[in-house]
Amino acid sequence: MPCITHMLQRSINVSLSDSGFVNVLAKCRKIVGHYKHSAANTMELQAQQAALGQQQEPLIQDLPTRWNSTLEMIKHLNLI
Repeated sequence: MPCITHMLQRSINVSLSDSGFVNVLAKCRKIVGHYKHSAANTMELQAQQAALGQQQEPLIQDLPTRWNSTLEMIKHLNLI
């Protein structure tokens, strides 16, 4: 018998992939990936956050094996 939490996470992932947010999520992943792969851009982002008086939290990348990573990615992008 499969684990109920795995079934729930799978149903959430399928629902997200079938929704109208596919393009938005792809753009969010691209933005986060850009900053994750460039130390210079990450430092510039942190400098801009400090200049604006915002919290300097790192961006969280969406991974299919990490639960709630899509939600956390969107939350952190919303802070920018």
